[in-house]
Amino acid sequence: MLEPTVNDVFVFPDPRVSNDRKESQEIGIVAFYYPGYETLFDHACRSSFLGNFYHLGPGAVKLSAPACPDVEYSFCNAEAAFQALKYWDQAKSYEYISGEEAFERKKWRRNVGKADRSYAGFGSNWAGMRAVLAAKFVSGSPAAEALIQTCDTFLLEHNVKLGRDTFWSDNCDGEGKNFLGRNFRKSIPSNTKF
Repeated sequence: MLEPTVNDVFVFPDPRVSNDRKESQEIGIVAFYYPGYETLFDHACRSSFLGNFYHLGPGAVKLSAPACPDVEYSFCNAEAAFQALKYWDQAKSYEYISGEEAFERKKWRRNVGKADRSYAGFGSNWAGMRAVLAAKFVSGSPAAEALIQTCDTFLLEHNVKLGRDTFWSDNCDGEGKNFLGRNFRKSIPSNTKF
C-alpha cells in the first residue's frame, strides 16, 4: 500500500492563493522526485509514487489519445506514457520500459526524428501531462488513494539537480514553477473530503 507521510516533516507558509484564506498559514509539504531511485525527500515523505519515473506495475497507466482514440496503450509509469505522446505511432514500444529508459529514448529520438508537439492530439505538453496524470491517478487505483492521503499538503517536485527542470519541478532551488506538483491537485475529485 502506498502511504505518504503527511505530518509536519516539512512545513512553510502556504503560497497558494485562496479567497477564504485571509492570512498565510503553515502547511505541510510532500516533496517528491523519484528519478528511478528514492531521493532523501521521497524517503522522508514516503512519496516516491508521485514521481513520473515510479514503476506502478504493468498496465497501471492506461491511455488513449485524441490522435487515435480507438487505441489504448498501457504503461508501467507516467514518464513512459508522457514520452510516448510525442511518438504515438510507436507508443507500444513504450509500454514496458522504465521511466529512465523513456527519458533516455526521448534524448536519442531528438537526434533522429521530429517529436509530435501536439502530444498525440492533446495540444500541448501541459494538456498531455494532465491526461497522463488522470490515467495514473484513475479513481480507485492505489496511486489515486495515496494521492488523496496527501490531503491538502503542498506537493513539491523537488529536483535533485539545479538547472535540470524549471517547468515541472522547483529546479532544486525553489525557483522553478513546480507545474507537476501543482497539476496533481487537479487529479483529485473535487468532492473529496480531507
